[in-house]
Amino acid sequence: MFIGRKEDLQFLEKQYTSEKFSFIPIYGRRRVGKTTLIQEHIRTKPAIYFQAFELKAQINLEKFSQEVNKVIFAEMGLSLPSYASINEMFLALTNFAKTNQFVLVIDEYPYLAKVIPEVSSLLQYYIDHHWKDNGNIQLILCGSSMSFMERQVLGYKSPLYGRKTGQIKLKAFSFEETREYLQEMDKQSVFEIYGITGGIPLYLEEVHQGKSVMENIQSMFLSKNSLLFEEPANLLKQELENPTNYNSILYAIAQGSSKLNEISTKTQIPTSNLTKFIDNLIALDIVERKTPLGVPNSKNSVYQIKDSMFRFWFRFVSPNISQIELRSYASVEQQLFSQLSDFLGKVFEEVCQEYLWYMMREDKLSTHYTDFGSWWGNNPKEKKQEEIDILGIDLYEKNYLFAECKWRNELVGEKVLRTLVRRSLLFTKLKERKCMVFSKSGFTEEARKYAKEVGILLLSFDEMW
Repeated sequence: MFIGRKEDLQFLEKQYTSEKFSFIPIYGRRRVGKTTLIQEHIRTKPAIYFQAFELKAQINLEKFSQEVNKVIFAEMGLSLPSYASINEMFLALTNFAKTNQFVLVIDEYPYLAKVIPEVSSLLQYYIDHHWKDNGNIQLILCGSSMSFMERQVLGYKSPLYGRKTGQIKLKAFSFEETREYLQEMDKQSVFEIYGITGGIPLYLEEVHQGKSVMENIQSMFLSKNSLLFEEPANLLKQELENPTNYNSILYAIAQGSSKLNEISTKTQIPTSNLTKFIDNLIALDIVERKTPLGVPNSKNSVYQIKDSMFRFWFRFVSPNISQIELRSYASVEQQLFSQLSDFLGKVFEEVCQEYLWYMMREDKLSTHYTDFGSWWGNNPKEKKQEEIDILGIDLYEKNYLFAECKWRNELVGEKVLRTLVRRSLLFTKLKERKCMVFSKSGFTEEARKYAKEVGILLLSFDEMW
């Protein structure tokens, strides 16, 4: 069953039926479902689908030739020789497109471009001189190497720059889409699974919906034969030449180091070299640099692991590799029982932001905000640092939303609400000031009474969506 990706499929279909040439690069991290999306799009269409390999140029040309000939010449094409060059193949496709509509897909395009470097320039030539006025061709280039796709396909120095008619940067499932996928699990279990898999479709396929969250963690992460036991390490090896420093950086961030000097101290990597490594992790969509919302040039920036599966793995699996190898699970499971709720607090903030966007789409918020994010900064009166889990801003109208998110196995009390109101007063000269509190477990009667008095919106997890 194909889940989600409705907007992406609709976009691809609209491009295909536009009666104009279309060229759509599709990219995103490994395992995110790019190939599945493409296969769903071409399922009922004439298509040439070729997946490039990390093999010599001649082998790629032979395999590509087979896929092209199979469509142009049907079964007879399987017995035909390979094209002498990629140029000859594109010429054959040009002639075929004069009377036939089809989708041309090159999956894992970076592999092909690496062994046949002229392929991008040749595609540029055929787009400019033969294909751009032919509505029979839809070209899709797909790749998991995001840095390559952004530089060598989308970048202004690429021969293909300016030729795309659209692009798709495919992301992991949202919490809402994950719920649609895991329909047999209760909402809290779905949230916890979402938090440890990051909503990556391939990982969700490993979930046994009849088992508890802890049982799924054991089968997915805490076995040396499971898919996710070495997944982050394997992904880094595929993307980076020397993953040792990157592993150290991710471990340091997962264990609480968030500023450049803290990461440098933990990893013993000089800050002059550290920035380059972190920039590479940001390009891979694994790490993000965060600044307080509304303060874009703040020197108070921090680094976080953006991918929550990586965050989970480096916090709970990486430090315990030896114990898992020896099948000594007791201490690992104890750590999970005691710290999982704390780990999921960050994920809950992200899901609450997702819910606020959902509320705006559904016109369930009286005010529309231009952005949501987190905020932290100095309280000049009390001379201490303060944090706000979610800040919603509408800079044009000076409307602000302040929200606190609590993923705890206890009712949220009045003190949390009063603290949020106090922190909101750090922001002055606002036209509108709204406060919200999200809670896993609900609220005390005192908190509900205070919220009613001062106009704070309270939402329990059960009430969301």
